[in-house]
Amino acid sequence: MGCLILLLVVVGFFTFPFGLIFWALAAMIYIMQGNRQQQNRGVQEMGLLREQQFQLTATPEQKLERDKLREEQRQKDNRNTLIKVGAVAAVILFFVIVGNISHSSTSSNQQASTQEASSTPSPTSVEGTPSTTPAWKPVNGQTVNMTPMPEPTVKRAEPVAQSTPKASASSGSDYIPDPTNEQATEAFNELQDQKHRPHTKSVIYDAQTDSYIWIGPTHGRKMSMKREAFYLEIWNPYYKRYHPEHE
Repeated sequence: MGCLILLLVVVGFFTFPFGLIFWALAAMIYIMQGNRQQQNRGVQEMGLLREQQFQLTATPEQKLERDKLREEQRQKDNRNTLIKVGAVAAVILFFVIVGNISHSSTSSNQQASTQEASSTPSPTSVEGTPSTTPAWKPVNGQTVNMTPMPEPTVKRAEPVAQSTPKASASSGSDYIPDPTNEQATEAFNELQDQKHRPHTKSVIYDAQTDSYIWIGPTHGRKMSMKREAFYLEIWNPYYKRYHPEHE
């Protein structure tokens, strides 16, 4: 009975919080076992009285026969005890192995989720999951922050004040004009076509941050890219593709 109580406690530990049921059952069995032990004390007292009477009236042959039967019963009880202990040990080992496998699987999933959430998107990618880790890239001798802006809460559809970027200081045959918001959107969506990704509705220049911003068509998150990086990676290649004289 003690082995059964131990088994219920171990099973309850590995199946918590449902294991509370097993613990309650183990407590009930323990209380019932205590009551049974009290009853057995009365039976043992009666057995002692009978043993005294047997010692007084039994012959040596009867005593020898009784001792032989007791020895056989003791050996049988020992075998049963070993079987029970082995069964309990096997069950405990099984639950320990299952618990370790489950814990390892959970740890692997949590580690994979953490790595996926903390990964930084490629600087050349225009669509992806924004990361809170700043992504810096040298552009024209300057360090440009390529980190996407955080996801908006309820102002996702709020219109952004449109403005035109400052005119470039370059002139001559290498001069590439600044794009309008419509041209920036066309250039962006053409790059999306090359990457087999969906189009965005509009790309808008924000003069306050000197960045181009848009709503990601896949995840619906607010994205941004500094004007210098947008020119270098999206607008300039798009303009030169349709104006070969700037190659």
